[in-house]
Order: sequence, then C-alpha cells, then structure tokens
Amino acid sequence: MTEDYSPSPSSDPTESTLAGRRVLTDGGFGAQTSYDWQDIFPFGAPYPNQEDGIKKIINNGQKNGYTVIEGACGTGKTLMALTAGIKLVRDSDTDYSRVVALTSVKQQMAAFEEDLKTINEAARDGTLPINPVEGVSLVGKADVCPYSQAGAFDSGEVYERCNPLRETTRDLIHGDRDGGSPTRTKSNPVAAAMGLVSHAKQETNDPAVVDGAAGPFSERPNEAAGNSYCPYYAQYLGDDIADEDSIPTSNRLLTRDRLVREAVEYGTCPHTTMRDAMYDAEVVIGNYQHGFAPQTIDTFSEPLVDEETFLIIDEAHMLIEEVREQLSTSTTHTTFVEAADECQQVLTWLSHGADGSHSIAQNILDKSEITRNDISEFQDFVNGVADVISNKVKAKLANEFPDESAPYFDIYDTEIPLRPPKEPQTDDITRWGNKEGYNKEFWKKAQTIGEVIAEIKGTVKREVEGKTGNGTKYAESAGKLISEWHHADNTQHFREIRIVDRGTLNDEFRGWKQTLKAEIWINNCIPASELANQLDKYGGGVLMSATLAPLDVYIGNTGLHYLTERPVEQGVYGLNFPKENRESLAVDLPAFTWKNRHDPFNPPDEDDDEYDLDRITEVRKQYLEAMADICRTTPGNVLICLPSYKEARWAEEELASRTDKEILCDESSSNEDTKDLKQRFFDGPPKVLLTSLRGTLTEGVDYSGDRLAAAAVVGVPIVSLAGDRTQALLAAYEDEFGDQVGFRYAFAVPAVRKARKALGRVI
Repeated sequence: MTEDYSPSPSSDPTESTLAGRRVLTDGGFGAQTSYDWQDIFPFGAPYPNQEDGIKKIINNGQKNGYTVIEGACGTGKTLMALTAGIKLVRDSDTDYSRVVALTSVKQQMAAFEEDLKTINEAARDGTLPINPVEGVSLVGKADVCPYSQAGAFDSGEVYERCNPLRETTRDLIHGDRDGGSPTRTKSNPVAAAMGLVSHAKQETNDPAVVDGAAGPFSERPNEAAGNSYCPYYAQYLGDDIADEDSIPTSNRLLTRDRLVREAVEYGTCPHTTMRDAMYDAEVVIGNYQHGFAPQTIDTFSEPLVDEETFLIIDEAHMLIEEVREQLSTSTTHTTFVEAADECQQVLTWLSHGADGSHSIAQNILDKSEITRNDISEFQDFVNGVADVISNKVKAKLANEFPDESAPYFDIYDTEIPLRPPKEPQTDDITRWGNKEGYNKEFWKKAQTIGEVIAEIKGTVKREVEGKTGNGTKYAESAGKLISEWHHADNTQHFREIRIVDRGTLNDEFRGWKQTLKAEIWINNCIPASELANQLDKYGGGVLMSATLAPLDVYIGNTGLHYLTERPVEQGVYGLNFPKENRESLAVDLPAFTWKNRHDPFNPPDEDDDEYDLDRITEVRKQYLEAMADICRTTPGNVLICLPSYKEARWAEEELASRTDKEILCDESSSNEDTKDLKQRFFDGPPKVLLTSLRGTLTEGVDYSGDRLAAAAVVGVPIVSLAGDRTQALLAAYEDEFGDQVGFRYAFAVPAVRKARKALGRVI
C-alpha cells in the first residue's frame, strides 16, 4: 500500500463541504456541526465488536479513563484504537493533542502504520471528510543513524560514538573549539554549519548508500582541523538555526524506512528529524520504552508523557514483563568509583579552586541545603559501596572460577544476591551502611547531594573550562540509586549484583574489570504502583490484547486499580468466525517439562539420579512423532512453536528426515531478518516454520488468507525458576497474592497467554 504525500490544496482555514459535513481544510474538526468516529473509520462498516469497542474507548476516554480490552484475533483492535484515539484528538471538547501507540512487537508497529496509511489515503481521495493525520514512528538511534546503518559504528556503540560527535559539531558551528570549522564565524553559525557540510561533501569520494539511498557524505565521520564531526548533524543544525525544515513532515506518516531514505538523501540527521516530527505529530507509534523507561523518557520522549496524550498499549499482556526491568533501577561499580572522584574534584574547588571555580562552587553550595561535610560523607559512602561490590565480585569469581584469574573468566552473566531471594531480609549493602553509621537522613538526602555535585561540576566545566553540555553525572546517578535503595521495600524489590561479560578487553581498567562489568540492581518484582504512577501522567487510554484474561488479575498486576479517580472499563470480544471453521486439538502426551526433556543438545549423565535418561528419550520421541504427523497430514503451511529457540533448533534437526516439506527455523534476530524469514515461509510450496513461544513470530503477526493452515504449541513457555531473580519474583507474588496463587499469577498465567497468542496465529 502506497501513500501520496502531496500537500493539501489549501492551508487556509476556509470552510468546505465533504459528504454533507462542514469541516475546516486545515485538518481540524472545530467547525463541524455533525461529527462522529465514522468520519475517521476508513471502511464501509466495522465489525459489531469493533464498533462497540470504538464507542466504549471514546466514551471512557472523554472521562480520562482507561479501557481494558481483550479482543480475539479478527476483532480489528488496531484500527479500533486508532479510530477512537484520533476522534478524541480532533474533538475540540477534549484536551488530547496526540495519540501515542506503544507495542512490544515491531511487526505490530507496522500494523499501526498500515492502518494509519489507510486512513490517510481515504482522507486524500475524499472518502473521509478529514485532512490526513500527521504521524511518526519512533525507533532507536542505531536503527536510523547513517553511520550505524553503513556499518561504520557497531549498533551497541552508537550513543557512545554519536554524543561526542554532536558536541564537537556544535562547538565547531558556534566557534567554541580552536581550529573551528572551515568557515568558522561566531556571528554566523548557519554559515559555519554549511561550511562543515560543504567541506564534508568535498572530502567525499565514495558516498555512503543506506537502505538504497545515496547520501552526500562518506560512510564515516569527517574531520575538520583534527576534530571528528557529523555533517548530517551540521546540516540539521544549520536548518534548525535558519528555521527551515530539512525534510517535510506535515500531513504524512514518517515511517522508519521513509525517514532514513529521505534524510540520508538530503544529508540531515534522521534521529533529530524524527524527534522534531514527534513534537507535532497527531499519532506517534513507538515501543514500551518510549512510554515507561525513565532514561528514554528523560532523554527523548518526555514531551509525550502528559495529560494531552491518549495512550494505546498494544500487546498489553506483555506490559508487566517488558517494563519490569525498565522500572527497576541500576547503575555500575564504575559509577560509584567515578562518583567518588567527582566528589574530590568538587571538594578541591571548594577549598582552593582557581580561575573562578571556587566562587562558582561555593555560590551553588550556599544556595542549596547541602554542606561541604555532606559531600565528604557522600564521598566516603560511595567509596565504601564500591569496595563492598568489588569484594563480592572477587569472592564470587574465586569461588566459581578457582583455576582462572583476571582479566579472563569464562563467564556467563552471573547473579550475586544481596539477600536470600525467598526471604525479604535487610540486604548486605544496607546492613553495611547501618554498621558504618549512615542514618536514614543521609540515605534520603543522597540524591540531592548527587544533584548538587553534578550542578557544580557542570557549571564549572561550562563557565571556566569552556566545555559544552553537562558531561557525565556519576555522583547524580549514584545518589539517585542510593535514595531509591532506601525507599524500596524488601518484599517487592530484590537487590543484587550482576556480573556481565564486556565482550571485549578494556585497557582503561585493571583486574577483573578489564573483561567484566559489575551492575548493581534494585529489581522491581511487582511494578504495579510504578505502572499506576506512570499511567496517571497520561490523559487516558486503552490497553488491549487477544490474551488478557483473567481481567481482574491483569488490572491488579498493572496497578490500574490504584487509579481511583479514573474510570477503568472492560471489554471482552470473542471470535467472529463461524464455529464450523474452527478446530482445536489436544494431543495426549507426557508434559514437555524440563525434567521430562532436559537440554536437547546436552543430555544428563547416566548416573544423574535426578533425571531418567530413558524417559527423556521416550518423551522426545513421542513429541517428534506428533510434530511429524502434523507436518505430513496438514495440507498447507505449519507453524510449530516450542519453549525456546534451542528447542526449535533441535526440532529442525530431527524433523528433516520425517517430512518432505521444507523446514525453516527462526532465531533471535533483527526485524529485517524476521521479515525475510516470514516472506520465505509465505512464498512457494507449503513449509514448516519452527520458532520459540517467546519469540516475535507468535505475536502481532497476521498469517492472513491461506498463509497458515495449522499452528501447534509444544509445551508451555514458563520461565526457569532456577535463578535468584525468579525466586525473588515468586516470593513477591506469593506475599502479594497468597502462596496458592503466587506461581499462577507470576508465571503460569503469562505462559498460558503466550501459548494462546501462538494458537491464535492460525486464525
């Protein structure tokens, strides 16, 4: 489906008549005498359930409420929510100015894009009496950065590489860096920006090609007077200062592909262009991080989080699992070490700083409630915490790797619990702090101390040393974690250290830190109150999925029951398809549990009393025969969903000789790879597609028409309970909901929801 992005014939707010309704040609609905949601719905008539859902969402949204909808496959939930949301945004009687649609599945982002394109095409050809809806899809910087897409940057280092380039580019344009741009002039930053752009074009012999689009610059950053800079960002800044648009965004949907192609061809920064488009868009499509991850919100999507946003949460059964870690708090051992150094630097300025640093530091301190003694105490504390973390990591490594020494350890990500996972006791760091005499007032004040240190450091760096920006704020990060450490309880929060392999050798450090990182975490096991606080910041919304039941449990787990000032409505819509077109079968086999199947590629030792090797072999044989029967007897494509990608690989090897159909095996991969795999599955003769029940092919993907004849679910994807985090999670749920149902709410219900989603693909 294509979309014509030609501008509207007139931008004057003069009245015109379409389909018997009086509208404004500037895209608004304010002058309409008759207005309803049918003005937005792009098809002749909705399904009955779809119409009921649209009305329910609108009515509750007008009261700033949340609607929880379980709608079976075929309900048309995406278009239902978009229609209702756009109606609320264009209704002058509401305070909504945008719809923000969030999903955990990239394929579902595409579904929102397609429905919005359909609405806009109907608006352009006169079928609908509205002007097109302006929209943008938000993706990560690595997905749009020309250098990342061209292969010059690894995706994991984009932010690390991009931020210094941007800072240097700003300095060169504004004349704040010696050597300057090729045409540096403080009085004309636009000319300086264009000078950098021209210089980059002249230096480019082999222009980069990104997503088929040829840009004006090379695939690596350029240099001016020994300084690496980004010409894409220079072009953006030049246009921004001159108040010109780099690429058009009005009356159109700016998808990731279109954004990258047009921005690269023009030579401007796609990421900042995407951010600017977000400010004015009526529909913003993104992932859960844009609405719930504190760091993403603070640095990028904060303008979306307010009462003017109507929030759509798609695939809402994934919300708790997806945001649990985002609403947890973490930092690194390095943060505490560097925070101590920042304290020393500030204390030095306060004692005998030169070049104005002393007066700046003292003035900021005098205006705050913090004293020099507070900073000294904070320095001692962060030094002490760093020592506690380091000692625990060394002890863990010595115990688990007695024959290995720093810096190399053959390690997989490892947990060090700071309290027994099943027992909500005081954690080791709190116990250490209490023993050292740090009282409650210090823990509470730590965040403020860190913020004052960051303000002093940033101000001195800018005003004395001529640096731009605020730099890294280690003390502020450490102080924030310390204060949250104090406020978080021991039942619903689990504190631990995670040892993570860096994946490379970092010579900036010594010992174990050359190859390993130590992260300190406050894991939020039941984020209901935090979710409620975040949801309360929006104007209202809808949470929807095909698998939310039981709804009362879902509402409790997501914290919606805390929003006592807002109406929370429910809607449940079953299948629209005739019963004669449905068939569900259950195969009577032993449970496909870990004890019955074990690792497919590493069977247990014969002398391991916990496992019966003969039983495991027999269970796997029975499942292979069942899967082979399904493949042989189904006249069409077959989707087989197993508990993990490893199990999918095992089935691929074993089924190859048991069926004549081509076998495709999914794995954890990029969105583009997944799209290619789907297309291979759809094209040509019938095939078998093997995937994980926790993968993306089981959610948000429509296998329309004859693309899928059967979907088989093998086992139930219950998360392993072997880790400390999962044990703490189970204990938190048992404490909250009772021993009898804690496991069900924490693990069984989410696993069954995933199985239901997978079975729904055949519909």
